[in-house]
Amino acid sequence: MDAALKELKEEESTAMVAATGEGMALPSSAEEKMAQFQQMMNLIIGRALEVNNEKLSQDISCLVKERLAGEMELLLKDSDQKEEERFRLLDETIRSFQKNGQEEAAAAKVPFFKKKRFGRGAKKLFHREKRS
Repeated sequence: MDAALKELKEEESTAMVAATGEGMALPSSAEEKMAQFQQMMNLIIGRALEVNNEKLSQDISCLVKERLAGEMELLLKDSDQKEEERFRLLDETIRSFQKNGQEEAAAAKVPFFKKKRFGRGAKKLFHREKRS
């Protein structure tokens, strides 16, 4: 920031020297002095605004980056929490089905009805006869 102000002062002094060194006579009337003063002030204020705008844009950019990073972090945390909850519910559901399946399997071991088993002829259904 100090370097920018030094540069601004140097530009002002060179502008003043250039204005008086180009063979222009120093203003004699009050109107000419006022016009020259306004021109110098416009130059000074314009340079100061340029420097200030650059600094402000850098500050704003930095703030936006920080805020965006914070928001993204919050969104990622929220997403992770939702995903964890979803997987927890899925795990509960799977475990409950497994538990119910074990109960059903235990209940299936108690024979209410006899199952028909294939007799000796079952091999014929699944194996070809050997030809001699």
